[in-house]
Amino acid sequence: MRPSPRAVILGCLPALLAAQQSIPAARMECPATVEPKQQPTVALVLASSYSAPLSVRLTLAFSHNAVSAADDPAIQFSAGGRTAGLTLAAGGTRAEAALQSGTVAGSIRVTAALEAGGVNVTPSPAPACSITVPRAAPVVTTIRIERTATGFNLLVTGYSSPRQVLEARYRFTPKPAYQWQPIEIVIPSETLSARFTDWFRGGSSAQFGSQFTMLQPFTSDQNVHTIGTVYVILRNQEGLSREVSASLP
Repeated sequence: MRPSPRAVILGCLPALLAAQQSIPAARMECPATVEPKQQPTVALVLASSYSAPLSVRLTLAFSHNAVSAADDPAIQFSAGGRTAGLTLAAGGTRAEAALQSGTVAGSIRVTAALEAGGVNVTPSPAPACSITVPRAAPVVTTIRIERTATGFNLLVTGYSSPRQVLEARYRFTPKPAYQWQPIEIVIPSETLSARFTDWFRGGSSAQFGSQFTMLQPFTSDQNVHTIGTVYVILRNQEGLSREVSASLP
């Protein structure tokens, strides 16, 4: 049997009533600043409870502040993607989601849209907040050493939020059984910065944000077996990385 017009109207009443109720003042809460590779929590917060469930849709946008332009794909919600759907139960005042801050300096902006009973009830302007990922000194995460016929290769993995590395500093110390003064080698900006500029401006680097693996070959004589530890420091325009070390095999 075809439903009467009255039945159709009554079926729409719950959504219409939900839409007509006044939505409490709403705001987005975000940390003002977050370091790369973190998982901060953002939240939509109502000033008071609401009598009906609310569907919340969060949208993330990123604007870089790097030397070489990049939209870091790692900047997304922890569940994946740059949108997140949440449900705020009736009477609730807070809905949260976690996101990933990536490795590129810039501003992450999160905006909320709200629905009640399928009706858009987003305030104007829409609740939003911004998180700054600052420019910072490089971070060395791992060092790997590979022996070669003429010496060894040093593979340094890390990230630099401005997408820039200007200089590398290496310090070699002997194994305990040997006595010689530490050797320091500096790869200056005139040599190194162009290599990183090419990497960060190349299309293949975009998927990695500001992450990199730098291969630095070293040649050595028969005394290479006396080298015990290598220490690495990288520099960009923001400063020096923390010194990281690795032992030669």
